[in-house]
Amino acid sequence: MQAARIARTVVVTEADWMAGEFDELQGMIYFGRADLPLSWYQVKPRLVESVLRRMGYGSFSIHRHEQLYRQSVSFNQQGGLQSKVVRGNVPHFTVTASRQP
Repeated sequence: MQAARIARTVVVTEADWMAGEFDELQGMIYFGRADLPLSWYQVKPRLVESVLRRMGYGSFSIHRHEQLYRQSVSFNQQGGLQSKVVRGNVPHFTVTASRQP
């Protein structure tokens, strides 16, 4: 957030595990289960836009795309990528925000 205070353009990319659900929510969704030792929050694009708007950004674009999810990434001795694909394509969003100098 520190860079967003002085930058003219900010680009935020995030996985959207719940794409198509709660897309207008200006908040985060808590992912947590008692049987797992971890938790996570799903940030929705409208929250990113709202925070950046309060910081003075006025021009926004939201681009939806998919990225390949890999459980672990490692390289073989020849430098080639070897990894195991666990889920396949995961929805993502990218918010680009600009403001006047």
